[in-house]
This record gives sequence, structure tokens and C-alpha cells, in this order.
Amino acid sequence: MTIGLLTSSCGSKSDSVKQAAETAPVFNVPDLLGLDIDRVESTLGRPKWDSVAAHDASESVRLFRRDTLLLRVGYSARTRRVYSYLIQSAHAQTHDYRPLLRLANLTGNEPVLVVVPVPSKNNSAEYTGVKVFVKDAGSR
Repeated sequence: MTIGLLTSSCGSKSDSVKQAAETAPVFNVPDLLGLDIDRVESTLGRPKWDSVAAHDASESVRLFRRDTLLLRVGYSARTRRVYSYLIQSAHAQTHDYRPLLRLANLTGNEPVLVVVPVPSKNNSAEYTGVKVFVKDAGSR
């Protein structure tokens, strides 16, 4: 009589981010580059959340959500200029932030962008998202 071993793998939240990234991008961030916040909103639709800073504050944020992917768009309320994008999964941390980039149609090698992985506060080996800045955004 032969006894076979059956092993199963329980998928982690990190795995779900990777699997989702193998599908088509959820947000097309390259198409948003250079747009002001009003044009970003007209492209993505009404934000799920909007935090407009006081006139002299440095950052206002609009949050767009599709499925479980969040796109936080940082902009100046005074000039309406967008200066950053933060891509996050709504419920997961990941050991590899590159799948999040793919969900935003980015490679991380775009010459006009600075990509900054956002480490988890609880586990420095995991990431909660990735922040993307346009290089020389202040001079444009």
C-alpha cells in the first residue's frame, strides 16, 4: 500500500497582490503624468476620499479606488499641480512592491519618475505601497 502526501499552499495576502499584478493594470499612471488634479479626476472619476489642505498647507490628497487597489494622488490645492502618486493594496502588505507598480502600469524604470517603496511600520521586510514622484516636479 502506498501512502501519498498531499501538500497544499495557503495563499498569503502578499500572494494575492502578485496574482493581481499578473492581470491588466488597474490604473494607467503614465497617462496621468502631467495632468492637474482636475484632469486626473475627470479621467479616473469621482474620488472615494478628498482631503483639501488649508491654503498654506503643503499637501492635499485625493483617493481613488478600483477593486482593492488604492491610488492616492498628492497635489497642491493652490496650483492644482499633481506631484505624487501612492499605490497601495487596500488590504495587503507585500514582500515585493513591483506587482503594485505593474497594477499602475509602471515598471519602476521610467526615466522621468522617482519610485520610493513604502515599508510597513510593523515589518520592515514588507511594503504597504509604493510612492511615485515626477523628477524635477518643482521646476515644471
